[in-house]
Amino acid sequence: MARKPRIEFPGAFYHVITRGNDRQKTFIDSEDYKLFLERLDFYRERFQFVIYAYVLMPNHVHMLIETGDTSLSRIMQALQFTYTQKFNRRHKKVGHLFQGRYKFELAKKEGSTHELVQAITADIKSRIDRVMFGKSNKGTSKNLRSW
Repeated sequence: MARKPRIEFPGAFYHVITRGNDRQKTFIDSEDYKLFLERLDFYRERFQFVIYAYVLMPNHVHMLIETGDTSLSRIMQALQFTYTQKFNRRHKKVGHLFQGRYKFELAKKEGSTHELVQAITADIKSRIDRVMFGKSNKGTSKNLRSW
């Protein structure tokens, strides 16, 4: 079955999530976090996109990105590919680091960017609470999607 085409256009506002393959860690030590942020900054300058927020978790990443002329697909392909190469070289590993395609939610830019960042962080906190503590905070993801 063919994949659904991604909705991409210049100036789009995305909440992007990328996860470690088989839930493995994508960051083993502080150098990995630093390396990822260096790669992110490199591609931010090269592809002229805006990053409003990011959260680096041990096995996944959340980002709030506004694209320019370069598609989100191109940005993510470059970021994940080069980070994976450097990660694998550092840790003497081979193969995939990230699980399948990254996921994203197209967000509306109306309203405050601050409010959208709060919605994303509340969504992340809700996910952490469910995984770590079995708590449920229904409605947080719905609030994020309403953007």
